[in-house]
Amino acid sequence: MSASSESRRAIKVSKKSGKVLVDWDQVINEVSTSLQWFKSQGVKPTLRSMFYRLYSLGIIGNTENIYKGLVKQCVHARKDGRLPIDCFADKRRDSSDGESKYESPMDKIRLYYRIVAEAGRIYMQTFPRWYKQPEYVEI
Repeated sequence: MSASSESRRAIKVSKKSGKVLVDWDQVINEVSTSLQWFKSQGVKPTLRSMFYRLYSLGIIGNTENIYKGLVKQCVHARKDGRLPIDCFADKRRDSSDGESKYESPMDKIRLYYRIVAEAGRIYMQTFPRWYKQPEYVEI
């Protein structure tokens, strides 16, 4: 690691306790700088892509705890105005068409009732044509 990237590194290990210490103010400053870079590229990053950018720049480590810390710190920074509130793209995976439709518990019960009611018919369609025939003809 070069001297310049070492000075940008926001993680230090405590000599006393051996714990990993993160300078979150420095990380948020780097997030702000990286947001400008992403904008110049015409991209609105996800928080995960920001995490990997910071890791690739040597600013933070690639651990689950540091990722969770970044999420928490970015929430605080967005709330207190250090980062724009809408600075990250939200590409959730919970809906394929981008719109979610409310389904009542009764709608769900009806759906699963139909699935169970049709299960026998669908199951029988998966058997070979000659299943349970008294004679098996092979050509």
